[in-house]
Amino acid sequence: QDDRVLIGGGFTLIANEAHNHIARIEADGSFDSSFGLSADSDVYSLAEQADHRVLVGGQFMQIGGQPRQGIARLRTDDSVDPTFTAFPNGAVLRILAQRDGRIVLGGYFNMVNNQSANGLARLLPNGNWDFTLTPKPGSGSIVVSLAQQHDGKLLVGGIFTQIGSVARVGLARYELNGALETTVSDRNVSGNVLTVVEPRRPGIFFACIFHAVRYNGNQGPNLRLPVNGLLQFGTTQSNGIKKRCH
Repeated sequence: QDDRVLIGGGFTLIANEAHNHIARIEADGSFDSSFGLSADSDVYSLAEQADHRVLVGGQFMQIGGQPRQGIARLRTDDSVDPTFTAFPNGAVLRILAQRDGRIVLGGYFNMVNNQSANGLARLLPNGNWDFTLTPKPGSGSIVVSLAQQHDGKLLVGGIFTQIGSVARVGLARYELNGALETTVSDRNVSGNVLTVVEPRRPGIFFACIFHAVRYNGNQGPNLRLPVNGLLQFGTTQSNGIKKRCH
């Protein structure tokens, strides 16, 4: 909103000053000493909502002196929002603030707000459970990347092999109504998808750890899919040997 930048991570010192896991940087690159908020463990994800409140996800149990497990929301005055009390039972690795105000969480947890989640959950703007996103990944799944397409569909990347009873390896897409979409299928990815992004030109970029990914005769570790889930083009060839992509 004002060109300042929030950062989160595993740090406890910045420029020899105490900044526990969350800090703010001024537009000129200096650290904002007026930002006194701290967390008691790592911050993995930050997302700004349309009203400029900031969602914080991580491994913490306390932030700003308030008990919050894995997720919190900060008001525009930097205080912890007392009205937002979602509680996953594990680490939140990614947060996506949807354009409609709903909030998607990805991470290493199997419950959110006492509801079965298995690494993926969607909340209403007030932090209450959104029942419309279903089915969820299988037991033991970890969701590490989230993106919303231009058309509003939700992309999910991570370490999983099925969504509900449907085989999905590493990559899945949900319709606007929260139902699992059938175009992006497990036949195309043979490993874990680590990051997904919707670029300005319609399509899907994803990078992963896998043995091989193939679409319509093309294969490679970094691929762009059009909105229908079929390969548009590949940028790096793969010989089928397991490799790490970023």
